[in-house]
Amino acid sequence: MTNRITSSTGLLALAATTLMLSTGALAAPDSHDGRQQQQSPQHNNSGRQGDSRDQRRQGGSYQQGPQHSHQQQPQQPVTRAPAGQRGSVVPQLPSGYRMVHHRDHDYYYVRGLWYRPHGGSFIIVMPPVGLSIPVLPTGYVTLTIGGQPYYRYEDVYYVQRGAQYVVVDAPSSAQTSSTDALFIYPARNQSEQQQAQDKYECHQWGSNQTGYDPTQPYGGVAASQSVASRADYQRAMTACLEARGYTVR
Repeated sequence: MTNRITSSTGLLALAATTLMLSTGALAAPDSHDGRQQQQSPQHNNSGRQGDSRDQRRQGGSYQQGPQHSHQQQPQQPVTRAPAGQRGSVVPQLPSGYRMVHHRDHDYYYVRGLWYRPHGGSFIIVMPPVGLSIPVLPTGYVTLTIGGQPYYRYEDVYYVQRGAQYVVVDAPSSAQTSSTDALFIYPARNQSEQQQAQDKYECHQWGSNQTGYDPTQPYGGVAASQSVASRADYQRAMTACLEARGYTVR
């Protein structure tokens, strides 16, 4: 009796197993499961990488591409002061300037204008009387007033003292005359140094030819001869400068 019960139980278990296999409830191990399990971390990593990028973007430390990391910087305008306008402030000095130290102050001279430091910039000023330069600015005008030659650029007057040109007070307006002014243009683009040398050598030659020295009162001649001698000197200067490539009017 017991044997029949055990046999019946075994048959029932076998039938149940057969039924589960036929319905797919009990699946045999598949050799591909290992590969599928190895692939699943890749999908998870892909998801985490996406989350990491999003977190970096949200955190503000992630910048995508150079077009986002470099922003267009606004250009700073450069202030240009009109020529001769005093009080104008410029951010930097023009090229080719000269520095002149006068009475414990530094002045910067370029193309007829004078500058002084003004905070982190420079301001155009009137040069003080007594300040001297070795070369006159291009475009100056020569005036002879009361027998004394003056060299004027804009409203600044210079007189020659040795090898220097010194800033002086403007002569009286009643005495000012520009009838014998020389306009000298460097037609061959001569440098400032070359212009100064040529003018000085022509001055010496003109003085030797005419006996008139504009650096002396009345030209170093009698007052009655000053006007005629000055005209001769101007013609001599013109001839000398034109021979050296200058246009003189």
